[in-house]
Amino acid sequence: MMELEILSGSPRLLVALDFDGTLAPIVPMADRAQILEESAWALEMLRRIPGTTIAILSGRDLSDLSNRIPNAEGYWLGGSHGRTLRPPGGTLVNTVFDERLAPYRDLVLLPGIRREVKEFSVTYHWRGRTGGEPTGWVNLRKESALRDGLEVLEGRMVLEILIPGEGKESALAQVAKECEATAIVFAGDDRTDLEAIHFANDRGMGIFVYSAERCAMAPDGITTLDGPEEFAKWLGKLAFQRCSILESTNIRGQNPVKED
Repeated sequence: MMELEILSGSPRLLVALDFDGTLAPIVPMADRAQILEESAWALEMLRRIPGTTIAILSGRDLSDLSNRIPNAEGYWLGGSHGRTLRPPGGTLVNTVFDERLAPYRDLVLLPGIRREVKEFSVTYHWRGRTGGEPTGWVNLRKESALRDGLEVLEGRMVLEILIPGEGKESALAQVAKECEATAIVFAGDDRTDLEAIHFANDRGMGIFVYSAERCAMAPDGITTLDGPEEFAKWLGKLAFQRCSILESTNIRGQNPVKED
């Protein structure tokens, strides 16, 4: 893991982030999640610094993610846990529906369980459910999905059934290769982010953004921050420090702030 000052001065820095629980606070209804203004500002400041690449890698569909990020066309975007990847200025590509997901789109739900239908997956949420953890129901869905040749991702009060494919770590590695990153930051908040967090930590810094319901997931040896609000402050500090260092050392002989 690199210290912040070394990261800030890296010639080609990749800053990659999860969305829900990292850039946006967790909310009971996924369609109401919004990026914090402080994080949006810090991302835009970083984007304008030469040698800096921003990637947002989420479990959301790419089209949904794009609509939630100001100036999204300036960033790499990864949807469906890395199964789709769009470079800055690229176009969104429609996907073909996989019939294996059909039964999970129409499944009868227990009270308090909500379904979210995505391009590559079906997700079940039960945050706020008064009946407690639906352990038996969840286990049956997991067993059925694995028999159908699908993948299963478990998060905090969420179960996602997906078409098999590459994950966030692979998407992160691809973006890092494309931008020839000399250092990588990745921040996430759930089990689905852990592989990408460790990948970044070996090449820069991995950050786990935790909350009261996620503190037990924080891996050993990884930087932890207390919620999206604290992460927004850290992101702003990175932007200021990187701009200051690049301005003083004149890396690559460029102006420290890019003009659009």
